[in-house]
Amino acid sequence: QMGGFLNRKSDGNPGWESIWEGWKFFLGMKEGIKLYKGGLTCG
Repeated sequence: QMGGFLNRKSDGNPGWESIWEGWKFFLGMKEGIKLYKGGLTCG
């Protein structure tokens, strides 16, 4: 799962570290899409 949260019955809610890891992953994917679509230029 994104951010490392496995959502097992015995687990509590995700902590701030799991949420942060998921957010960083999401932002990386967002930048990858921008690069793929040509939204970012060099120079």
